Amino acid sequence: MPITLTDARGRTHVFAQAPKRIVSLVPSLTATLFDLGQAQRLVGCTDYCELPTGYEHILRLGGTKNPKRFAIRDLRPDLILVNVEENRRHDAEWFEQAGIPVFATFPRTPAQALAEIANLATLCDAASDPTLHERLQQAQARLDVLERRRQALTGPRVRFFIAIWK
Repeated sequence: MPITLTDARGRTHVFAQAPKRIVSLVPSLTATLFDLGQAQRLVGCTDYCELPTGYEHILRLGGTKNPKRFAIRDLRPDLILVNVEENRRHDAEWFEQAGIPVFATFPRTPAQALAEIANLATLCDAASDPTLHERLQQAQARLDVLERRRQALTGPRVRFFIAIWK
């Protein structure tokens, strides 16, 4: 049965089967693939991805802003994972012109992050894992508690900014 998903750019992707060879250009998505038990699909990741012991064979392919395009292309991945904010659009377009599907993420809320995890599980044919469903439900329940607490607060809302790059 084909897998059909729409990415954060609004592009619909149809896969005849789950991608077997994935390059992740987003450290958090690399970690999510490991957490989903799908590390065997990873053939490449960024220099910034943290890999557990035993996965040193996964190639390091540059950073999020300077991926080694030709090395990635030559790996012949079935899919490249990117993030709209973290990766450069012209890199994603370059890969697509080279005939490699690019799936973009861009969660802006915790609920959207959970939906992206579910999408990644679907993409890897891991969505039927009962523990995943349970873990997503637990995370959603925690988010619901936090939202209720937030709504119960009175007083002015405090805005803040956290810089994560120089």
